[in-house]
Amino acid sequence: MKKPFVLVTTDSKNRGVFAGILDSGSIESERVVLKQAHMCVMWSTDERGVFGLASHGPSDKCRITRPVPKTSINYVTSITVCTSQAEKRWRACPWRK
Repeated sequence: MKKPFVLVTTDSKNRGVFAGILDSGSIESERVVLKQAHMCVMWSTDERGVFGLASHGPSDKCRITRPVPKTSINYVTSITVCTSQAEKRWRACPWRK
């Protein structure tokens, strides 16, 4: 079974937004491991929040890092399964400058 590509947010102290393949943990976990993980450094208002990032993916105005092979994320507050369109846009890494 294919593992889902998810968007992960962390608590208000850490304020992280990440996307990648859910390698370990589950939708209910406070700690997860992502493969091929990207971090959203900044998103634009046209995304309309993190659900926009999960449903449509980042636009060219967003700042998305290049992927890392694997990362562990703590203090998880939400895990949202991304659409296939969003996954393609995350993988395109809009932040190219």
